[in-house]
Amino acid sequence: MYIVRFYWGTGLHFYSRLYYWDKFLHVLSAGLLAGLGYTVFNVLISKQLRQTISALLMSLFAATFGSTIGVLWEFYEFTGDSLLGLNMQRYMAKGHLLLGQAALLDTMGDLLADVLGSCLIAIIGYFCIKHNRDWLDKLMFTKK
Repeated sequence: MYIVRFYWGTGLHFYSRLYYWDKFLHVLSAGLLAGLGYTVFNVLISKQLRQTISALLMSLFAATFGSTIGVLWEFYEFTGDSLLGLNMQRYMAKGHLLLGQAALLDTMGDLLADVLGSCLIAIIGYFCIKHNRDWLDKLMFTKK
């Protein structure tokens, strides 16, 4: 994911060439993190309990996990902007500070994309779990 974000986004200038590149990455990464949320949930509970626990609860955990990491990413961007003078949150345009709502558009759009990506995977996961509880085993890391 870092290769896509930094090499393509910055190195190949996808951030400036493709208008929705940043939002696409937020949806994609939040979806991947929601999938990781299912894995974390699997690790935290026993296989026996997994068979009886609500699919909705597992999916809410996954959605919350993916969205929360997205919020933490925005904290990272804010810190980089504040301490290093970067423009990761797109609060400047052509060297001038944006004012009011215009300065918040990138951050709010990123957070919305994070929620959409993680909720999409959580909804898919919910139906997969309802159909077949053993679906969660596919998300486990195992030694071979």
